[in-house]
Amino acid sequence: MNKLFKFYFLVVAALLSSSACGHGGGQDSNGGHVDRSTGEYHCHADDCVHPDFPVEDVLDPPDGVDDDPITVAGSWGTTKKWARDTVYEGQDTTFYCGCTYTPSGRSGGVVDESSCGYDGSDESYSARSVVLEWEHVVPASIMPARTFTCWTDGLPECNKAGRACCEKHDLNARVMIFDLHNLVPSVGQANALRSNKRYGLIDDEDRLLGDCDFEWTSDLAEPTDDKRGDVARVWLYYVSEYGLQLHGGELEMYLQWSNADPPVEAEFVRNDRIREKQGNGNPFVEMFPRQD
Repeated sequence: MNKLFKFYFLVVAALLSSSACGHGGGQDSNGGHVDRSTGEYHCHADDCVHPDFPVEDVLDPPDGVDDDPITVAGSWGTTKKWARDTVYEGQDTTFYCGCTYTPSGRSGGVVDESSCGYDGSDESYSARSVVLEWEHVVPASIMPARTFTCWTDGLPECNKAGRACCEKHDLNARVMIFDLHNLVPSVGQANALRSNKRYGLIDDEDRLLGDCDFEWTSDLAEPTDDKRGDVARVWLYYVSEYGLQLHGGELEMYLQWSNADPPVEAEFVRNDRIREKQGNGNPFVEMFPRQD
């Protein structure tokens, strides 16, 4: 009887465990799996490609507007894959610190700290110092998409309001958040330290990441001289394309940065690749003459 009781106990425990852990299981090739208890697909990897979402969508221009349609990825994972494998193909260097990286996985990579003298061992997020991440030059949290219903109140198709709801169910928001002009490869730690800070100049800054000339405070991040023009042209593009609101003095700062640091050939190549993949170029890059 004691053995029988133990047998039933083990069976019940196994059933309860199976029910409670129905969400468990490994990741498939898309970076997620089907929840056996609900039948729904759940993404786990940061670059997960949800099989129920299209690889890409096309947003046609408004009636009467003579613009080309915009092609946008169906997921954040696909967006990052396009950025790494198309936009930055052969330009395997991080934006802020100039570290080389080796592509790895669906859209990530491994950063070579020794290639740029990077050392973030004494700062937060040090475990991400060798991880390639994709940085929004204009943070998603300050984009006009944050005022959309999908972000503020949610939609019937969403479990809750926020960025994820917008990415999945609002094409106009997804175009803004996944815009390839706004994505740059970054050391994961630098991406985390920058967070959603705006850009500006920081006086008497210390270099806290080894040889990497990237500084930050509680509310500002300062790019290097040779990246300020790149940053400025992305922000000016978002003002023109999406109605991004700037703070006092930012317009003058970005115009000055753009003029002082005009595009080099790599930025023109990046713009060309985005135009071909996404359907539009950045006019604040294309306004500059290209050197033969």
